Amino acid sequence: PHYSHLSVHSVLMGASIAACDGGGPPELEEVNLGSVTKKLPLGVHAVILEGTRSYDGTADVSESLDNMLKAKNALPEFWDLMRDISETPKSWDSSLSAERLLAIVMSHRPIFAKKKLKLWVCRYEELFDFSSKWHKWLEVADALECDDYLPKEAYKGAFRDCSFDGG
Repeated sequence: PHYSHLSVHSVLMGASIAACDGGGPPELEEVNLGSVTKKLPLGVHAVILEGTRSYDGTADVSESLDNMLKAKNALPEFWDLMRDISETPKSWDSSLSAERLLAIVMSHRPIFAKKKLKLWVCRYEELFDFSSKWHKWLEVADALECDDYLPKEAYKGAFRDCSFDGG
């Protein structure tokens, strides 16, 4: 599916299924955050929400994320989440704030929790000499494989005092 005003590119390295094809140990997914690369544990997948101004209407997911969502019967719910993100009004510079992303994700968490999936909005500030760039992404985890996982970049919200375990 393609949605206007949203650029979603998930990581293309398979994690959960790599061990099943007989080709050695599974590779971990990686999130490219500009000057930093984050390796995700098995059972965790990233959906990159590109930059602050790059909402070009594409939505792609990795094969491993697609397979996990299908196995959990959560593909329609995932695309509902992506639609809600894409239809949310953006700020003057076409960006979607982490606070708005978190509000959307929080409204979808109960649906994903029933499917044994956890969701987080994550962000990382890449610093330059006189400026910075925020990288924003979603992390989707299989709650049965990664029950104790909590991303260190998870955005908790400016004004929220809520349970923050992703489910």
